[in-house]
Amino acid sequence: MMAEIGYWCSRQHRGLMTNAVTAMCRLGAEAGFYGFFARTKLGNVRSTGVLLRSGFVRVPCSEPDYDRFEL
Repeated sequence: MMAEIGYWCSRQHRGLMTNAVTAMCRLGAEAGFYGFFARTKLGNVRSTGVLLRSGFVRVPCSEPDYDRFEL
């Protein structure tokens, strides 16, 4: 089963999300999920960086104004 992930963090807590996303995906895999996906608004450089550093790859997205990433 594939799962969608989502996250939000304020600017006062920069530097936490890459580790949090990596841990969330590891726990999800232990729970039986075989893949993960996330969507970001086009131009959201910070979230794109989090996902890429966490091992996600950009894939085609059918929704305008969004990028899609899968792990």
